[in-house]
Amino acid sequence: MVEITAEQAASVIRNNEAKLGQIQRQMQEVSRTLEVLLVTRSTLEQMPDSETVGLVPVGGVFLPVKADVSTVKLDVGSGVAIEKPRDEAVTTLKAREDVMRGTLTKLQETG
Repeated sequence: MVEITAEQAASVIRNNEAKLGQIQRQMQEVSRTLEVLLVTRSTLEQMPDSETVGLVPVGGVFLPVKADVSTVKLDVGSGVAIEKPRDEAVTTLKAREDVMRGTLTKLQETG
């Protein structure tokens, strides 16, 4: 049997608490990212195929805009966006959701 001092035990507890806190913060971030993906995908799926009219906020005023949403610009990271047909963008967002769900599951198992 291995004996440890109270100081060593307290150090182990502090380290574990710090790790748990970090895992909880990561889970919150992954959950927020997943929520954004879900809302974005849902919005894209619900948009009509015809030209869409909307408002864009610019410094306290809203500019009316008309947009063709048959294609969208999809963020692929590092400030780069590519144009994709809307249905392909939805498929890509679903794949990203799956990755986030997998990450969240792993974090939950770790914590």
